[in-house]
Amino acid sequence: MTIHLLASSATSIFLAAKLERALHKLNPDILCVESTEELHEYQRSHKEEITKQLMNLVRESNFNAVQVKFLEAYLKSGLVDYDIETSQRFASSIRIPFHFIGFPTNPKQYTINAINRARILFYGGNFDYIQFDLANSEFSEFYKQEFDKKTYESFELLMGNEEILAEAIELARPLFNNEASNYSANCLVNLVSENSGKKIVSVGNPINFIDDSK
Repeated sequence: MTIHLLASSATSIFLAAKLERALHKLNPDILCVESTEELHEYQRSHKEEITKQLMNLVRESNFNAVQVKFLEAYLKSGLVDYDIETSQRFASSIRIPFHFIGFPTNPKQYTINAINRARILFYGGNFDYIQFDLANSEFSEFYKQEFDKKTYESFELLMGNEEILAEAIELARPLFNNEASNYSANCLVNLVSENSGKKIVSVGNPINFIDDSK
């Protein structure tokens, strides 16, 4: 029996492809995501409202006019929870069990907390480490993909800076729920006890793995 905790925050087709490649490489017998079906359905059905709130954060931030225009177009192109949808599609394609193991929570309140997390970590901060050299181009799916690549590369550099990473974790810690982490861990324990000899992969938020030794 093996358990793999796979940290993922796939916010684009580009990052979803990286997640899918990781899942193929791990080749699990059982796949889980640290979320709930109720939350997933809520965010799907309230996508327009959530997008408007994120766009307001962009406008209130310290981005310049060109960056705001680009990010607004990016958000208008559609928000998708690629972690869940990619994982579900992968599990279905190879016909393995798929489980939601997230802590039951109020979907609306959880979404508000997630938007506040975005405000603290990104939109209210400094995005100088991301190069918006594509911002003068007409927005298209191609440029969105290129922007995603640059964002991913920038965050790889960010993750290598221990000082900035520690500051980000400290800011985000109050917005995360230890009870939720414990709940997901207990779900995994139960799956292990019921599926001896199986390889289990659990897809979850990266900061949980960075900040919680459990």
